Amino acid sequence: MSSSQISIIETQKFNQFISEEMTLKNAREFQDELNNRFQYIVNKIGEITGFQVEWFDYHNESEHHQGFFDSHTYKHHVQYVGAFNYEKNVRFNKYDEFFPIEWFYTPFEDNLMQEKEQFLQNYQNKQDFERQKKLQNFEKFSQLKEQVLKKLTDEEKSIIQFTSPDVLLNKSSKNKKQ
Repeated sequence: MSSSQISIIETQKFNQFISEEMTLKNAREFQDELNNRFQYIVNKIGEITGFQVEWFDYHNESEHHQGFFDSHTYKHHVQYVGAFNYEKNVRFNKYDEFFPIEWFYTPFEDNLMQEKEQFLQNYQNKQDFERQKKLQNFEKFSQLKEQVLKKLTDEEKSIIQFTSPDVLLNKSSKNKKQ
């Protein structure tokens, strides 16, 4: 079955599995269905949020055994690990290590895309705000510089140097890091 054809797991079936009300045979068969959905979800997260999957597994995997769905650990979120190639630009990374358990039995793709778009919009708004703030600071600096220059003689003007607000901001941020 291709990843685009992985269907949502029936909620009733999922709840039976979680509450251990399935026969052992049914539970083993269901585990395959669960693992297929798990693979679909992680690949879809990568596709939507911007990473390529090399390999992944449930977070409880080790070099000695494959990971598995642990109904006692994964009550609200399913954690996963792996090797991923992330896009270099700003990206939505909320689900890079886990996803809500509901995604096994509910559609999530549209909500994930909306969350990503909202994140990117918020990021862009913040960038726009920062640019506007820098521009305002520069304009304020330029006005103040002009006012000061009007009051100076030519000799005083030749001696004084002005440092732009960007230089001052970079110096203060470097000092804070030290």
